[in-house]
Amino acid sequence: MASSHFAWPQEKEDTLEDHMDDDDEPYLEEPFDESILTPEQSVKVDELCKENPMLTREDMAVMLRLNLMSHRETLEGRELTCIEIRMAQQLKEVIYWVPPTQLKVMAASHFVWPQEEEDTLEDHMDDDDEPYLEEPFD
Repeated sequence: MASSHFAWPQEKEDTLEDHMDDDDEPYLEEPFDESILTPEQSVKVDELCKENPMLTREDMAVMLRLNLMSHRETLEGRELTCIEIRMAQQLKEVIYWVPPTQLKVMAASHFVWPQEEEDTLEDHMDDDDEPYLEEPFD
């Protein structure tokens, strides 16, 4: 008799179907916009999808972007931040990176850097100024 006072009332288990109306459509996530991938990244995602058919193109794109970012951070001597990881996972903007060695070659071939005149001592002296001479220590 004492056990009946402590018994919890048995409730019917709540399921997802209980909350769905017949008119409701199931939620389908939109496919990611592939325009955020560079042409090279798109080709690499295709290759990865062939090698790993169990993963989606979106999964492969995220993995590729995280890998790309981690290489960049390694060369910069730092680790990925949470913000950078979220950016890679959101698939909302293009992420591309050119290694520093290629960037220098590209910059040298595409940009003409302005030539600065060499700064000389005469540029800083007026005609009536006498040059400063150090006196020897005695």
